[in-house]
Amino acid sequence: MKKIIITAALIATAVTLAGCSSGPSDSDIKATIQQSAAGMGDAFKIEKVTSKGCSKSGDGYNCLVEVASSAFGEKQDKTAPVHFQKIGGKWVMTQAN
Repeated sequence: MKKIIITAALIATAVTLAGCSSGPSDSDIKATIQQSAAGMGDAFKIEKVTSKGCSKSGDGYNCLVEVASSAFGEKQDKTAPVHFQKIGGKWVMTQAN
């Protein structure tokens, strides 16, 4: 019984640590991009954000991100690499080192 409890505790710890070392989730990426676009005014709107994948890079993650947006009624889809870094428990877009 004691072995089962210790094994379960080790598995739970490993899962927790694995979550801490992973890159930004799709919802993290979307929230970060929407927050950065918030200061652009009402004419600019983020319609959809899709992560095409992330890879570890230095102090953060390089992610390929597709953004569907509209500005002054004109829609635009753009895919670009974006570097994300976790600072103070929050994901931010930064320049890759």
